[in-house]
Amino acid sequence: MTSIWITGAIAPDEGARALIWGAALILDYGGPLAGFCAPGLKRTEATEWELEHGHFVERFELFVMIVLGESIVVTGATASQLHLRAARSAALVVAFLGIAVFFWLYFDEVADRAAHDCPAPAPSADGSRATRSPTCTFRSSPACS
Repeated sequence: MTSIWITGAIAPDEGARALIWGAALILDYGGPLAGFCAPGLKRTEATEWELEHGHFVERFELFVMIVLGESIVVTGATASQLHLRAARSAALVVAFLGIAVFFWLYFDEVADRAAHDCPAPAPSADGSRATRSPTCTFRSSPACS
């Protein structure tokens, strides 16, 4: 699948790029809708998928780390192009401390809570299984399969 996206990225023509990326988008969204059906294999329902919920938390931690790291880079790059005066230096210190506080707050408090709050789901009374991620809860019912 990634090769289709890369092929579209290096396509010289805008029309060809849009067509290739459209096909890749249809395949990306069509796979789950078709139950990842492959020749010789049976269709898998969403209720059969085993999700590792800690993986969602870990991926979000990496995303937060990248965003906050980029904030430091942008702050430093902007400050390097300016003449530093007292007010600008104070703003630079406040920006850096703010980013440090966000790092501390997220990785000391939020990430631990998210990892603790995302255990493997248990079947509910109606037979459906709640699949939890740090940001939302999805319900997949056998009746909807």
